[in-house]
Amino acid sequence: MDRLDGPPRLILVADLDCTLVDHDDPENTHLLRFNALWEAHYRHDSLLVYSTGRSMRSYLSLRNKKPLLTPDIAITSVGSEIAYCGESIVFDDVWVARLSEMWNRDIVVEETSKFSQLEPQPKRSQEQHKVSFYVEREHAVEIMKVLPGILMERGVDVKMVYSNDYAFDVLPGGSGKGGALTYLLEKLENEGEQSSNILVCGDSGNDAELFNISQAYGVMVSFLLFFF
Repeated sequence: MDRLDGPPRLILVADLDCTLVDHDDPENTHLLRFNALWEAHYRHDSLLVYSTGRSMRSYLSLRNKKPLLTPDIAITSVGSEIAYCGESIVFDDVWVARLSEMWNRDIVVEETSKFSQLEPQPKRSQEQHKVSFYVEREHAVEIMKVLPGILMERGVDVKMVYSNDYAFDVLPGGSGKGGALTYLLEKLENEGEQSSNILVCGDSGNDAELFNISQAYGVMVSFLLFFF
C-alpha cells in the first residue's frame, strides 16, 4: 500500500475460484484480459485485493498454474489471514492477535468431533484460525444452531460459514472475508488512504458477507447464498 501517493482511486476485492479464475477456461482468456485492463488503467493508483477461501499455501500453488497478478493484499483462509504482497509476503500480526483473543483451536476441534456428521477436510485445508469440514446442508443448518452456544460456554467465540453446499468452516468471531475487509478499510481510513470506490466480487457462501459492507459495490458471479 505504500506505493501509492494518496488514497486509492479504486479498491477491487475479488474472490479467486470461479470468480476471477475460470477453471473451465484452459487458455485463461478472461483472466488475461482482466490482467491487461488492470495493468493499463488501474495498477498505478488503485489497490487489488484477493479474498479467497484458499490458504496462503494453496493460493501460491494456484499462482503456479494460473497467470494471476500479484495483488497488493491477499485475504486468505476465509478471512483468517491477511498478507501484504510486494517483494515479500508480510502477514498482519495485529489481525492475528485480534483473532486469537477468544479463540482456542483445540477446544473447537474437541467440540466439533462430537458431531459425527462433520467430516474433517484434509490437513492442508486446516489453519491456525480455521477448522474446516465437509457436511451436507441439512446437517450444517442444525449444527449451526447449537455449536456457537456450546463453544461460547467454553470461552470461544466463533463464526461459521457454509458454502458450495458442502464446505463448513469454523473461524474466530469477527473474522471471515467481511470481517477482514472491514478491518482493512478501517486501517486505510486511519492512515488517510480510504477510497470512496470499493468493488467486491464473489460467487459463493463464504463471499456473502462482503456484500453487507455498506460502502462497497458488489458483483455476484453465479451467486448461490449459503451463509448463516
